[in-house]
Amino acid sequence: MSNLPEPPELPEPIPIPVRPDVVSYPSTPPRTRLDLPPAGPGSAASVLMRVGARLIDVVLLWIAPAVILLAPFVPDPTDKDATIDFATVDSWRIVIMVMTFPVVDAVMTTLTGRSPGKFLLGLRVVRYVDGRLAAPYQVVLRTAVVAIPFVAPLVLPSTIGQFVNLLSLVVLISIAIDPVGRGFQDKAGGTIVLRTR
Repeated sequence: MSNLPEPPELPEPIPIPVRPDVVSYPSTPPRTRLDLPPAGPGSAASVLMRVGARLIDVVLLWIAPAVILLAPFVPDPTDKDATIDFATVDSWRIVIMVMTFPVVDAVMTTLTGRSPGKFLLGLRVVRYVDGRLAAPYQVVLRTAVVAIPFVAPLVLPSTIGQFVNLLSLVVLISIAIDPVGRGFQDKAGGTIVLRTR
C-alpha cells in the first residue's frame, strides 16, 4: 500500500491537577453564620478582617501608586505654601492611579479568589451558591460596588462625589447586619468571603 512510515506514538498527556477547594462549604448556601464553621477555615470572615484586608488593598493599590506617580510633582518641602497643582499632572497618571485598585483587585480575585489584603489575612472570595471560585462577571460586579464610592469623588463634582462616598458606609453596615456576613458587594456579585485559615 503506502510506503509512509507510521507516525510516532505521542506521549500520554500530563493531567492538569484540579485545585482542591481550600475551604469546606455546605451543600446548600448558608442562611446564617451557624451554617458555617464557627472559626477557622470555611468560617465567615468578620467585619474587622474584611476592613483590614480592604485597608491593606488601599495602601498597596492606591496610595503606593499615587506616591510613585505623583512624586515628580511634589513641591519643595521647604516651601510651606507649596501644594500639588493637579492641573499640571498628566491625565494618564491620574487614570493609572485611580484604575490600579479595581483592575488588580478584579484580576487577582478572578484568578485566585483573593486580593492582596485578603491573601495576607487569609480570606477568600467564593461563589455563594457552591463555594467555588467566583466567575469573572461576579468579581467585576463586586469590585465595581466597592470601587465606585472611592472613584466617584475623584471624577464627579464634589457634592455628588461626597454623597457617593457615603455609600461605602452602606457597604460596611450591610456586612455587619447580614446574617451570614455578606456585604452589599457580595450580594450584588453572588459571593461570600470566607476564612482560609
